[in-house]
Amino acid sequence: MKKFLSLLIAISMILTMVVPVWGVSYRDTALAHLVERYGVPVENIEIFEGDTLRLEKIGQSFWSAKYAIYPNGIVPPPTTASPSTETKPLEVAPDTAVSDRPILIEPAQPADDGTIYGIIYIDEKTSTIVAEKEMAQLFERDRQLMEAEWEQLRREAGKLDVSLYQKLKSVAAGEKVKVVLLPKFTATSALEQQYNALKEKYPEFTDGLPELSQLFSGYGSAVSAAPFYMPEPMIEPALPENGSGSSSSTGSAIVIPNETPPVKIEGGQSEPGSPGTDTPSTDPSDRDIKDEVTDEYWQRHTAFQEELEAIRLAGIATSLATISEKLDTLGISYTATPQQILVEMTAAQINEIAALAEVENIYEDGIFATMDSLYRGSAQEETAATPLVAPNVNEYLSHVIMNI
Repeated sequence: MKKFLSLLIAISMILTMVVPVWGVSYRDTALAHLVERYGVPVENIEIFEGDTLRLEKIGQSFWSAKYAIYPNGIVPPPTTASPSTETKPLEVAPDTAVSDRPILIEPAQPADDGTIYGIIYIDEKTSTIVAEKEMAQLFERDRQLMEAEWEQLRREAGKLDVSLYQKLKSVAAGEKVKVVLLPKFTATSALEQQYNALKEKYPEFTDGLPELSQLFSGYGSAVSAAPFYMPEPMIEPALPENGSGSSSSTGSAIVIPNETPPVKIEGGQSEPGSPGTDTPSTDPSDRDIKDEVTDEYWQRHTAFQEELEAIRLAGIATSLATISEKLDTLGISYTATPQQILVEMTAAQINEIAALAEVENIYEDGIFATMDSLYRGSAQEETAATPLVAPNVNEYLSHVIMNI
């Protein structure tokens, strides 16, 4: 018995010594790989704190860490700031105008010193290095599987936001959830005529907009639907070489006379043809943006937004009335606005309301942007599945992956 206990103690001591070695083995493997790959000494390599990266959909995990390879070895950071690098304000007269004060430019960053930065991946199952190209393929495969799973959930959810759909499967029978009901837009013939007239009235804002039946069929509003762009600068015909007469045959250009008369200002030092504080610049890039986007432009843009929003509100008014009548019939209290309805309901009541043709989508109150809304915003569905048509036993937390 004593021998058995002694054996257990020995095994325990060995394990306590081995576990730390396992913990740093990934770092050692990475260090050896980088030394061989770049042909540099260990002293030139810095591996930052690593962590486990799990690709759940393909069932693989990797130890990953960022690294830096310095050409002259690792330089320890300074303990205190150097007085020579301290930035001091420029000395100017107290009565100097703000527009005449010199601009304080920070010292330029040092040139590239040849430091190499990267990320290394090690398969935790095989302890082998995974190349960047192979990792990119694994990332893409995992993303595709995640996207396919989410698309299946979205189809099951129908008009419900996927997050709400998953939540309703676990709530108690009598538990209520606060949701937002978005009404369906109906493009009547009268609204079609208003929309066409609007496009003729504001051609600069309606170029590329879809038909009215598609404009408000998903997410968004008049504000996001209207394109915004900067108008082209006003171009005047160029003068001939003598500075007068008809426009030049070489094309259009900003009017630039051969000789710009000086504009003498008190205390100024202007000279003929030298733009500056005394003589306005004729360089097109120096023109104020206000010369291009006038007050009239902003007024037209605002008027267009308001008229387009009025069409949208008129198109959802009938749906809002129908949904309100249904809620009144069920004896459910709610708060209605010209754009949506806020209400607390049970899962059964939510699904009953979702069956109405006048309902576009249903969100949980407070959920403004989810992966589901991003998918819906980029693809239109002709039909929607009945909510909660199939059970889903998989617990799944969505992640939005955005490449910037």
